[in-house]
Amino acid sequence: MRQIPKATYETPDQLAERVRLRESEAERIPPGQARQSVLIEIAQLRAYADVKRWLTPTSPDARS
Repeated sequence: MRQIPKATYETPDQLAERVRLRESEAERIPPGQARQSVLIEIAQLRAYADVKRWLTPTSPDARS
């Protein structure tokens, strides 16, 4: 039977940290396919973080 990988849930701030780490890694990779893959992953992580921010409810105190 195939095992389903365990889901990990990250906050938008944790995703932003992953973006920063991947950006520093991308700077060290020479231009080419490997770098493009990292840049695509960075764009996906940014989009994921944005969606999480939009969907995360704010507390009543933060609205005022």
